[in-house]
Formats: sequence, C-alpha cells, structure tokens
Amino acid sequence: VPAARGRGLGAELLKFAVAEASLARGAVLNVSVDVRNTPAMKLYLGHGFREYDRREVWLATWPRA
Repeated sequence: VPAARGRGLGAELLKFAVAEASLARGAVLNVSVDVRNTPAMKLYLGHGFREYDRREVWLATWPRA
C-alpha cells in the first residue's frame, strides 16, 4: 500500500524471513512478486535476491453474493 511505504517495514520483514530460513538451514528462499510492483522488486533486488524465472498468471474473480 503506497501509504505504508518508506517506513522500512518490508525490509525488516524480509530480514526476519532470511534469518528464519537460515536458522532452519534453508539453502534457498524464494519469493514471488508481480513485476509491475516496482517497490517490491527494488526491495528484493536490494537484499540480494535475483530474478530467475517469469511466469504468466491468470486470475479470476467473481462478485460477492
């Protein structure tokens, strides 16, 4: 959400996830992000993540009853 950006919350959550994966002896941590979400892409790239694959995703929504 644009109003919540710039506070460092995403970076802190990402550092926590990386630390937890490391404690669990995880060798790889994957994230999925919409490439149109530039702030998220910058966050992940800035913390050492790299893009390795792109997939097209189709979503369907239905009106609530």
